[in-house]
Amino acid sequence: MSVEVFTEELDRLYEFEIEKYIKECDDLKRMGYKIYRNSEGKHKVVAPPSKSNMYPEGFGEIFEQIFGANIFGG
Repeated sequence: MSVEVFTEELDRLYEFEIEKYIKECDDLKRMGYKIYRNSEGKHKVVAPPSKSNMYPEGFGEIFEQIFGANIFGG
């Protein structure tokens, strides 16, 4: 699901079904999403970083230089 769908659902749940809202927030946070809510009850949901963007560009080469190419028996 997209963050837009989560955002709309949290807005709705916050206004009409607070118990489901709390559970949904807990579930999303457990999956790594960040949830922000303003004073008007509107939400912003930020997706967790993707695995491919987890390390800065060039990190693999720096890692090899420091620890060697065969650190894991490769």
